[in-house]
Amino acid sequence: IYGMVGGSLSNIPYILELMKRTRLPFAIHIADDWINRGYFGLFELFYRRKLHFAFAKVLQQASRVQVISDKMSKVYENRYGVESDVFYNPVDPSVWSICKKVPFSSRNEVKLAYTGTIERYHLDGIMILEKALAILKRKGVNAKLYIYGIIKDEFTLKKVHSLSNVSYLGIRSPNELALELVHYDIMFLPFSFDRRMCKSTKLSMPTKLSEYMLLPQPILMFTPPHQAVTELAKKNGIAYLVEKRSSKGLAHAVIDLIENPEKANAISNVASAYANEHLVSDVVCVNFYKSLLGML
Repeated sequence: IYGMVGGSLSNIPYILELMKRTRLPFAIHIADDWINRGYFGLFELFYRRKLHFAFAKVLQQASRVQVISDKMSKVYENRYGVESDVFYNPVDPSVWSICKKVPFSSRNEVKLAYTGTIERYHLDGIMILEKALAILKRKGVNAKLYIYGIIKDEFTLKKVHSLSNVSYLGIRSPNELALELVHYDIMFLPFSFDRRMCKSTKLSMPTKLSEYMLLPQPILMFTPPHQAVTELAKKNGIAYLVEKRSSKGLAHAVIDLIENPEKANAISNVASAYANEHLVSDVVCVNFYKSLLGML
């Protein structure tokens, strides 16, 4: 049996009962560290202890534990005493292979792109980048962020529309997006610096990172230290990192990438090579199948 522990965590008792009644090999897949998000308000301390106990029981009784990042694997081994197989979200490389970057020298605007779902917690990073782009504009550098994807709520949509150096372009299919990204210079990937959000996303690995890595543009990653994505980028050199919540730091990063095309190309080449070796669907799916076979 294959099971996934999702955001509500309500299926934990059901999984435990299935394990008990069927006695079949059971694979548990954890895509986010949901267990560390707050759910219970005033009853947090009491219910969190019970929830962690039940969650640990699921992991320890499973025939195979599968997780989303190397950091999650290490933390879960220390926290719950279980070994796990790591599977990043796989991507189809053929979708993004049609994107060929046009050199910046042929345009008079530096174009940054963000693709994917926009939650309210993404706003902070986008607003700080907007301030960085305003700094660049005062220095005579015309730069703008273009957002593609779904904006989850009306407040966030209104806020994005109010930013002068940011344009929201709506939803595109992957093929349409790959064709439009030809004229972009940098892929922007922000993460929340909010302490509570950092705790809940510390072990996560977003799908858009895998997609970004297959593109010819360098990734500008705006992320706090000690996150799974930060450690992956540091260890493998797949992105230009800004780890301080600073508009000046982001402005410097944009200029550095534009004025040093060799550095930008080196980052994107390393990212692409890593993605093709570890993140494409052919590789991930084969390893996932082997993981399941290992239960038998």
